[in-house]
Amino acid sequence: MDLSSSKETTPPPEAWWTGETVAVVTGANRGIGHALAARLAEQGLAVVLTARDEARVFLLLLKIDQTNLEKRT
Repeated sequence: MDLSSSKETTPPPEAWWTGETVAVVTGANRGIGHALAARLAEQGLAVVLTARDEARVFLLLLKIDQTNLEKRT
């Protein structure tokens, strides 16, 4: 799954979250939960992932880490 988005990756001025906000995403191994977890991480939120398939969640974490590294360089 491609984690890139056609939308801006910076939070809008009226963001409802702060730097201390933690999002808990269930079903993060695929589908909507997967996309939501990736998008929230892009926006800078701390994200707690839950899923039944540990291997898929691990792959998502690797993709999120890679995306964050690419954004920093």
